[in-house]
Amino acid sequence: MFEDSKITKLSLDYFTKVFGQYLSPIGLMKVITVNSASCLYPRPPLIQVAPSREFKSKLTEMAWRFFNRDRYLDLSGDETVHGLKNAYGTPFPQSKKFETLVILSGKCLCVDEGNLLLRAMSGKGKIRWLSGFSQLYSKGHYDYVSELGSFRIVGRISLIINITTDLYAKSENVLRDTTLGQRSVTLFTWLKDSEKVHVRENFRRFRGLKPKITLSEPYDRTIKNLGEYRGELASLAKDYAILGVRNLSETLEVTEGMATQNARLNQRNRLCKDDMDVVRMLRGYTINPRRKNFVRVVGFLKEGRSYSDIIHLLRRPRSYYSTISRWKNIAQNRGLLDQGVERPEWWKELS
Repeated sequence: MFEDSKITKLSLDYFTKVFGQYLSPIGLMKVITVNSASCLYPRPPLIQVAPSREFKSKLTEMAWRFFNRDRYLDLSGDETVHGLKNAYGTPFPQSKKFETLVILSGKCLCVDEGNLLLRAMSGKGKIRWLSGFSQLYSKGHYDYVSELGSFRIVGRISLIINITTDLYAKSENVLRDTTLGQRSVTLFTWLKDSEKVHVRENFRRFRGLKPKITLSEPYDRTIKNLGEYRGELASLAKDYAILGVRNLSETLEVTEGMATQNARLNQRNRLCKDDMDVVRMLRGYTINPRRKNFVRVVGFLKEGRSYSDIIHLLRRPRSYYSTISRWKNIAQNRGLLDQGVERPEWWKELS
């Protein structure tokens, strides 16, 4: 497996040795994300959701070992956009509008404490951070102007954010309302008690292990054969949409980004089976463990099943009708299900 993707294979082997097989795909995705900072769009931001003390931070730190220090920024969760201006800004006399220019080009911004971002910041500061980095990610620049001063942040970036499971449950809607949340690869992990013992022992033994390669030069070529794989990527995107309870248009971009950035990680300008295998391998991690029945209900509704069928299949009482109805409304609002409204007659005539 991964015969045409030596760096992918090396990464998986490395993370498997340090953390075990279950967490190794997450480590690989963090390597892909850091590497993608200098690459062409799409570069899906990565959000890892896991309980406290289940190696979110350590996976990120081990991913850094594949790169030179200038390829990423280690940000605390309460690092405001003003903090970045103060730390990395330079005077910008060429501009009449902006006093300071902050250049972050080619860097992966790693927010280890997403909890601080979502809990400790004021509502205004949180919105500014999410909005600012949403614009920086999608447009390549973020402009801040107020009576207190003005600055511009520019650069092609990628993002990794770690969040605990309980806080994600409270903040999911806030994230979904931003470009970052909509375009992210959101992966959920949780370890069984027996796995925690095994992973901790592995990490204790191999925490000093370094990768056999340093990725110093980013590869930023256009993928030439993307059209050959659009159908397969669209099929995978449908899976991601159902399993992650997300809009199909969001996941189309996610699967394309994952596949193309894995190709670039391996210094290829053409997609191959390996890239599809990476997307398939990470598919199961998109399921929120706290919303498994939600995923199943949406899947059944997409199949056209009735409420009675769903209740029978899930072995639930008739009072579950209201839950299905509520989840159906959520799925329709997110674009997961058709609205169930017929097109007007004039539309049919135009068609």
